[in-house]
Amino acid sequence: MNSADKHFLRALNELQKNIFDIYIKRDYVEHHLQRERLLYEKNLAILKIFQRLREEKNPLLSLYEQSYEVMLDLGLLRYRVQEAAVLEMCYQEFAQISAAISISLETLQISPALESHIFAFETLYQNTLNVVAKFPIVFAIFIENLFLFDRLLKNIFQTSKPNP
Repeated sequence: MNSADKHFLRALNELQKNIFDIYIKRDYVEHHLQRERLLYEKNLAILKIFQRLREEKNPLLSLYEQSYEVMLDLGLLRYRVQEAAVLEMCYQEFAQISAAISISLETLQISPALESHIFAFETLYQNTLNVVAKFPIVFAIFIENLFLFDRLLKNIFQTSKPNP
């Protein structure tokens, strides 16, 4: 894995932290413009990295683009769920998932906790969110995207390992 790869994974980590902070810190309404500006800056940084990766003809570019697209979709939950109380029910799961993603992106290997935290979120969805959320399907989509992101990270780390 070269420096451009590591640079992308660091930038993706910063983006995911900012996205999950919106769900965790519960101040999105009050600080809407600042949060959106920060996300814009993180997205712009990733797009610049993509340009460099394209110039280098990076073999992992497709996986990086897919993981970025999934992360952007995970960020759409802030528009899809209007009930703050419903998001507050997910506080612990959001924090755990974000921490596990960070560990994976920082150590360049999948955190074993990531999948278990996604399953915990899925259990919360099945037992509670499915009943109390106005549009529970958005959480089902969010969970599917979390599983997809986990698979993409596994593929990235597996593909980037040197062959013996």
